[in-house]
Amino acid sequence: MITPNSFRIDFPEFASTVDFPSSILNYYIALSGLLLNKQRFGRPGATVTNPPNNMYDMAQELFVAHHVVLERNAQIAARSGGVPGEARGPVTSKSSGPISISYDAGASVDQNAGHWNDTEYGKRFWSLVQMFGAGPIQVGIGAAWPGPCFNGVPLNGPAWPGPIWLGVGPVN
Repeated sequence: MITPNSFRIDFPEFASTVDFPSSILNYYIALSGLLLNKQRFGRPGATVTNPPNNMYDMAQELFVAHHVVLERNAQIAARSGGVPGEARGPVTSKSSGPISISYDAGASVDQNAGHWNDTEYGKRFWSLVQMFGAGPIQVGIGAAWPGPCFNGVPLNGPAWPGPIWLGVGPVN
């Protein structure tokens, strides 16, 4: 379980309540609670701990940090007459007078990460998701199916491993 205060302790760069109001943090904390899979990362902590002591809360903080940075960029763009929320790629070249610098943005970008590449927090979140995202998930099997059966009798136990070939015929 994270709160704006615990988030600010773990990420002190977001300590300014002027630049990063608690209302924005609360919004993205709530959004992360709706979008992050608790079965994938494990249940959130029952109480606030600093730093978090479970993967769900850590993923939630990285999710929030990523979105808060994007929100802040949109606010800055709006104040300066730009279009808030306009999508941009990473800056690959910058110059001031005779001095210029450029970076190889492709070296730190995961082609499958989409907008998560837009912040360092998003890249960390994406890396975490990849670690916890391995393995199959079956979607859409519905609740009407009784589960694994043997001769029409439901079995209780672990997930069904698939059909078992006994060399005699199909197993129901």
